[in-house]
Amino acid sequence: MIKNSPDLDSNQYNLKGYISIFTSQQFSIFGSAIVQFALIWWLSTAYTETLVLSLATMAGLLPTILIAPFAGVICDRWNRKKILLLTDSFQALSTLALILLFWFNVVELYHIYILLGIRGLMQGLQMPAGISVMSSMVPSDKITKFNSLNSMLQALSYLLSPAFGAIAVSNFDIATIYWLDVFTFIPAAIVLLKVSIPSLPKSLNEKSKINFIGDIKESLIYLMEKKLFWLILFFALANIFINPLFSLLPKLISDFYQASAYFYSFLMIIVHVGYIVATILIMQKKNYIPTIKSIVVNCFGLSITTLLLYFIPSNGKWLFYPLGALVGFFIALVDVQFMSLLQVVIPKEMQGRIFSTFFTLIKSLLPLALILWGVVADSLSIHSIYLLSPVISLILMVLLTLFTPLLKLKFESSAIPDDEPKPMEELASNS
Repeated sequence: MIKNSPDLDSNQYNLKGYISIFTSQQFSIFGSAIVQFALIWWLSTAYTETLVLSLATMAGLLPTILIAPFAGVICDRWNRKKILLLTDSFQALSTLALILLFWFNVVELYHIYILLGIRGLMQGLQMPAGISVMSSMVPSDKITKFNSLNSMLQALSYLLSPAFGAIAVSNFDIATIYWLDVFTFIPAAIVLLKVSIPSLPKSLNEKSKINFIGDIKESLIYLMEKKLFWLILFFALANIFINPLFSLLPKLISDFYQASAYFYSFLMIIVHVGYIVATILIMQKKNYIPTIKSIVVNCFGLSITTLLLYFIPSNGKWLFYPLGALVGFFIALVDVQFMSLLQVVIPKEMQGRIFSTFFTLIKSLLPLALILWGVVADSLSIHSIYLLSPVISLILMVLLTLFTPLLKLKFESSAIPDDEPKPMEELASNS
């Protein structure tokens, strides 16, 4: 039985404060998404080499991967409010430095790579701190709702930021557009300064000295002892085998189905609509905490729906629209439920380490999976990947459900008031 860490006293939660942080951060994220779109467009038009964009992606991704395991340890030992303030400030200052380089007309390509590297480094530090702050400020029975809202707003950002970015690049130069990143940071910083973020009880964080290797080892031992490793592995398999298919989707649509970029762009809109619908449905559930079984079922649903893409005939590409909406729907269910469940189960003093280790695993394996399927596509066909990838993921997931204790995992939660019905079929009694 997995037993979650003792909740903070209900009076220590600061839901209103978190709503303020959440709102300002979403505003800042949307501004950054617009700037990111503008930067990619500027690099595409200013440089003819495709390698420039690849290096830009790696410049932002590699620091995030490298810092993530250490970021979790830092997050579990240092003041999380200061971490959020410092990481936001460094991103804003680095952006301001790049603006000055543009203004003085001395900017070089490596300056942009350095900026992207700093942003990736800061985001790697910020990620576990943001997750941990939510679980310390939001009661456990409301975490799923906030994760759903966060996912919905991110999906909306993906939908809207290209349009706003296109307007920006059509009317302003890249240096002016970068000011948007600085200005959207200011309200987020003000809110962080004013809002009180509860500290972990001293009993949960007695060790003050950082021991990176020891702390990471401790988190891995916890995952193995509580058998949560199997749930994380299950999610990772679904992610690693399905995620690369989205990166290869433009090539499938253009080469196999002979469809246009407009078809692809509208398909992505449909996928995000399905994603948003799922998050709205989850938010309607009162005091909802997901179950392990629901995550497993939705992972199977995602793989099966993705497999159906393979059977779409070349003259029936319109079938991508309903299946695309269904894929987006299942992705949202899996993402929100998985994240919410771990935030409830994992002790608050270990969440930074465990989440950063998990994201390191996912982010480091995805490029390898993409390279692997790229080689397979060149050897066989792009269409064959949409058969092989979901079939392999389904086989591995079946093996995990049959031969591991995954479906037998249970945990307790005291987050839901006694007068409310327990929504989790896996809730054990408190006796």
